Amino acid sequence: MRSVRYDLEKVQGGGNVDRIGEAVAKMVDLEKQVENDLVNLMYRKHEVIGQIHSLDNYRYIQVLYKRYIEFKSLQTIAAEMSFSYRYLLELHGKALEAFEQANGGILRKEGDLYAKCH
Repeated sequence: MRSVRYDLEKVQGGGNVDRIGEAVAKMVDLEKQVENDLVNLMYRKHEVIGQIHSLDNYRYIQVLYKRYIEFKSLQTIAAEMSFSYRYLLELHGKALEAFEQANGGILRKEGDLYAKCH
């Protein structure tokens, strides 16, 4: 009787299992990355809310919060605040200048970072 030599036998079909395992591992890694990105986004959002609320002018706070936290259009904000669109554009510009000054040029720095990434 001959003995079976396992080192010579070929196993068929194992390639699919490896690809599925790799795909699952990749999905798990992507889920972790998305989770980390969401945590970072929430942290950054709360940081920006704090920076907006640190301004001295209540109207500036309202405009910037509605625009950049609630993502409302300038037309909608103008209507909600009972301002003309033209006046709101002026107010928004002044609010951005005040935000920039209060936060040490952060908009320029963020804009430079954005430009490098895109």
